[in-house]
Amino acid sequence: RHQLAIMNLQEALQIMKIDNGFSNLSLDTLKEKYHKMALIHHPDKNGNSIEAKEKFQKLGEAYELLKKELGTMNHTTASENDDPVFNNSGDGYSFFLNMF
Repeated sequence: RHQLAIMNLQEALQIMKIDNGFSNLSLDTLKEKYHKMALIHHPDKNGNSIEAKEKFQKLGEAYELLKKELGTMNHTTASENDDPVFNNSGDGYSFFLNMF
């Protein structure tokens, strides 16, 4: 039985050909890069070989992992800065506790 190897972030960045890591990467930029690469590497444009299908699948996995990581980073930043439950004023936290 074939086991799937778990891709790490470094591999995902390499597959997506993102050289500067997450420093200037936005979700829009990631989506744009994925769509361009998907058009180039789509199995239909590469002989429908097993290798082409595997490469395209890896591209999709890399995109999903990076998208998830960006979402987590953005959610954490937004939560800490914008969400009253996480701000340091105390009012949001008290409000949250009083809801129960």
